Amino acid sequence: MKGKPEVVYESKDTPMLIYLNTHAALDQMRQQAETDGSRGPRVMVVGPGDVGKSTLCRLLLNYAARIGRKPTFIDLDIGQNAISVPGTMGSLLVERIADVEEGFSLTAPLVYHFGATTHPTT
Repeated sequence: MKGKPEVVYESKDTPMLIYLNTHAALDQMRQQAETDGSRGPRVMVVGPGDVGKSTLCRLLLNYAARIGRKPTFIDLDIGQNAISVPGTMGSLLVERIADVEEGFSLTAPLVYHFGATTHPTT
């Protein structure tokens, strides 16, 4: 491309550095677990709706797959499940980075039917 752009946007308030630091910390925990002969770290991502929880999970899973790790992704979001249809809970082994259009390989996911897309009130 040649020429000058009409608009240039640079953000200094990006969370990507925090996400990268989180990935690095998780990988250090994985390495320590391998040394100790124990299980690696388990992470639960929680928060209100539409704040990027699924995006963060996908990003951390892709980082791990890129360096040769094989994390297990468990999606308990019955409203908008990333593994299967709404109303289900699922898990899968992430062996490669997610395809831009298709997402993670769904060769053998474990999926359970929950029966609703919202949690019952207690």
